[in-house]
Amino acid sequence: MSLILSLVAALRMLHQVATQVARGSEYSSQLEASLQAAQARIISLEALSQQAEEAQLQQEQEEWEQGLVWEGDSPK
Repeated sequence: MSLILSLVAALRMLHQVATQVARGSEYSSQLEASLQAAQARIISLEALSQQAEEAQLQQEQEEWEQGLVWEGDSPK
């Protein structure tokens, strides 16, 4: 009888370990999904930042060109 109780206790412990491993795997999958989402956001923000920088440079160039007063072949 004590062997059966020991086996039952061992099976319960094994079940607990298996449950914890499954939870850990689920948690790991959630972390991986969160990491991938964060990486996608970073890429998106980098692209938006580059677009904003290019737009700013374009605007500054247009303002500079509009502000030029030309005399002959050179700006005054």
